[in-house]
Amino acid sequence: MGEAKRRQRRLERMQREQPWCIYCGGTAVGTSVDHMPPITVCDLRQRPPGLEFLACKECHEGTRKVDQIAGVMCRAFPNPTTEKARQEVRALMNGLANNQLDILKEWWPDEQQRRFAYNAPGAFKRSGVLNVGDMTHAAMLKFGARAAAALHFEATKQIVPSRGGIWATWHTNERIIRGDFPSDFADMLPPHTTLGAGKKNTLDGQFDYSSRVTDDGLMSAHMMTFRLSFAVQAAVATDISNFREVESHKPHLIFRPGFLKRSA
Repeated sequence: MGEAKRRQRRLERMQREQPWCIYCGGTAVGTSVDHMPPITVCDLRQRPPGLEFLACKECHEGTRKVDQIAGVMCRAFPNPTTEKARQEVRALMNGLANNQLDILKEWWPDEQQRRFAYNAPGAFKRSGVLNVGDMTHAAMLKFGARAAAALHFEATKQIVPSRGGIWATWHTNERIIRGDFPSDFADMLPPHTTLGAGKKNTLDGQFDYSSRVTDDGLMSAHMMTFRLSFAVQAAVATDISNFREVESHKPHLIFRPGFLKRSA
């Protein structure tokens, strides 16, 4: 059986089991298979099976730019050690130059940031630095919310409903270097696992995640780490009123189903 037929059969099987897009409140039929983490963050595009979900056409298209940015961001540290890996990073950077040149321009560090990277302690020493500006921050928050919606479905087998919401934030490795990474969120979660854990083809060291669901199943919490580059912390509520206080003070951290669509 050819690869195209295998993909079509997988899509049809998933549609029989649960036909709706997981990103827009179950209001649209899922027409394609989406991955978390996306293939673009995996070394040499080698991704174990698992954590696959249905997305509608609009939501799937809405993942492309944020996934492209995250694919480069997750390779900020450690640096690639093989020529194939370096070629992959160059290809990702060229993709950004072709599609999101404004992001590349935003990443150029100032002198103070370059000195910080040069003098960073331990393994981070002289690792280089990217300037994380407003456009990058907004894209990475959306990437985090996308990841949380996927992990919520994985943990509960329920789509975030249209009345629900997602709180998402992310942290670069600069916070680890400075020693102010918020560990209290991670402390309430079970040990991390990874895709393909215990198998030869695994994302160990590239992507790790942990989730916890409340006893009533109405809320879930998630943390993901992408190499030593960045981490995502997120929570999902089936009723967005649970995030009322956060939404009133930091509305940019709260996402409603459908946030990946262009009109959202």
